[in-house]
Amino acid sequence: MRSTAILTGLLPAAFAAALATTDPADAGVALDWQDIARTAMRESNWSPHEQLRGLTILNIALFDAANGVAGRFSAYALTDEPLAGGSEAAAASEAAFRILSVFLPDQVQALAARRDNLLARHAGSGDLSASLALGERAAEAVLAARAADGADFGGDYTEPPQAPGVYRRTSDKPMVLPNISAMRPYVLAAPDALLPPPPPSLDSAQFQRDLAEVRESGGLESQTDPEKVMIARLHAGSGAAAWIQIGEGLLSRCDLPVVEEARALALLTLAMSDTLISGMTAKYRYNFWRPITVIHEGGAGFGRPDIAPDTSWAPVLETPRHPEYPCQHCANGSAAQGALEAVFGTGPVHFTFAGDRGLTGDYTSLRAFAEEEAQSRIYGGAHFRWSNVAGSALGAQVAAKVVAAFAPHPGAAPITDLTASGCLARQ
Repeated sequence: MRSTAILTGLLPAAFAAALATTDPADAGVALDWQDIARTAMRESNWSPHEQLRGLTILNIALFDAANGVAGRFSAYALTDEPLAGGSEAAAASEAAFRILSVFLPDQVQALAARRDNLLARHAGSGDLSASLALGERAAEAVLAARAADGADFGGDYTEPPQAPGVYRRTSDKPMVLPNISAMRPYVLAAPDALLPPPPPSLDSAQFQRDLAEVRESGGLESQTDPEKVMIARLHAGSGAAAWIQIGEGLLSRCDLPVVEEARALALLTLAMSDTLISGMTAKYRYNFWRPITVIHEGGAGFGRPDIAPDTSWAPVLETPRHPEYPCQHCANGSAAQGALEAVFGTGPVHFTFAGDRGLTGDYTSLRAFAEEEAQSRIYGGAHFRWSNVAGSALGAQVAAKVVAAFAPHPGAAPITDLTASGCLARQ
């Protein structure tokens, strides 16, 4: 890895002059780097889970670097004293470049060109050399903190012995994240630190009620409301990508300082990452069966012969390839909602979400989207209602932990009031 001093020496004179004369209108630099990263990761055929991990590490480094200049919030890995006279944009851009150079070594030249262009466009006046060095240190600190984090996105899986209530595979395709519990969380103390309580027993009234609901509401033939089918399909398979789209869209409407923009992206991707680890750990801990399994088998195996088997039943959506409890879509949405509400508040926020298959939806709050996303899993035939409740509670808990970990320092400049700024008004 080349030193910052050498990199600085290679910068063209016009670029160095731009750094000294550009107004400090740096809003958008963190968004730019996330967009660069997402494009490069997709082109390199990274899986969605690999992309989320990569974006989380990138955004933490962006934040730590910008905060290393601003000194306004608790940091993740960088412990430097605030850099007086530094440039948040320059430090953040250098940190992002260093992170992505490690992740995507075959794209270093293109990344360096993007870094130089972004710095020339965004960076305000400040100590360039010291800012670049700070960005490099931030990247190294974050990479060291996440080294050997145990990330395993493979599908090796041993199915548990069959019994009533125990998960049965619903597809011959590889399972999703069966080994994620080996991954070290970012903020939580352990993958099972917030383990939800067990699912209800098969002889409980709650199980009978929620089974009847998903059988009716999530059946391909029994669900006849086209709006509910549309909701199921709109939210199918989007996961973290949906909330990244929403977060980017809202941030692009608001001119935030670099450190606040980077913090917003870090909160979002980090909350979703720790929720992914927590939720999937719980899924494989409890190994609870999917609605399609119990509906096909009926209730004779657990003392309810009145629940007749129905092998003709099919869900509106293809059943995901992992155990049922808790609902991961619900957990992810609740975590993302909590992270973004820490930035945008809990009041009205108007936005449009563009999903797959050309479907779109208009929303007036982050909560409205999260609640519809959770409900979509019942309309899709994938989840029981109690799983939605447990998943949403888990995500909210994770978000609260993450937001607290990046809290403002006492006496620091107040976080921008985006409601007062008017940038969240209907567009």
